[in-house]
Amino acid sequence: MINNVDESVFHFDALSLIPSFNPTIKNKFNIIIIKKNKMKKLFTLCIALLFSCVAMNAQNFIFVDGDGNTIENGATLTMDKIGYKEDFIFNPDGSFEVVQVPMIPLSGVLIKNNSAESQSCKVTFNVTALPNGSFAACCAENCSNLDKEGTIEKNANADAGKTIDISTDTEWVPVAAGTTTVKISAQGSKSMLPDSEITINFIYDGTASIDGIQNNADNKVVARYSINGQLLDAPQKGINILKYADGRIEKVIVK
Repeated sequence: MINNVDESVFHFDALSLIPSFNPTIKNKFNIIIIKKNKMKKLFTLCIALLFSCVAMNAQNFIFVDGDGNTIENGATLTMDKIGYKEDFIFNPDGSFEVVQVPMIPLSGVLIKNNSAESQSCKVTFNVTALPNGSFAACCAENCSNLDKEGTIEKNANADAGKTIDISTDTEWVPVAAGTTTVKISAQGSKSMLPDSEITINFIYDGTASIDGIQNNADNKVVARYSINGQLLDAPQKGINILKYADGRIEKVIVK
């Protein structure tokens, strides 16, 4: 007979009813039955774990637009509408000017709690391309900035059926034409993997100046300043502030 057999495994030793049957064959037969029972248990456990993982990774959080329509998981959106925000430029004499800086905002994108209970959501902004300027990522009025490629993570709570605002003040502030690419993912506190992910391309064609006037390549630069307001005789590495003959002011990055 077999030693150290798990007593919880039930098997019917039909061969024991035949006294003349070879004991070695009987033992092999019993081992086969035990192995089959263990394999059945393992298979059942794997199936249970699979269904558990699927249930845990249902789309607890989804992306929606301003009208509440679902944005397809994996979708790529383009943001190219130019907006303006106020900035300050300080002059050498200590005075300052309020200017309008062009920026490309994230518009009409929210995250919705699609589950039946209140949950926390981790929102990840993965900036994979940032050719110039700076990117601000905001979630429920909590903002962080990047001036190069990188990742920003935010957390926010949402009741069942409610949304999280990630559009307000999320923006790319460019200083030259280009495309900034950001992958945004949402993962609920009860999900093992991200529930949803979308890609945003922020596109700026460079046609708007810092005060909203169309650029004029023939317009003459009459003064150049550092970011600290120091008058420069020549371009200096970093941010330069240019003043044109028509009164227009522009920030440029000199590399």
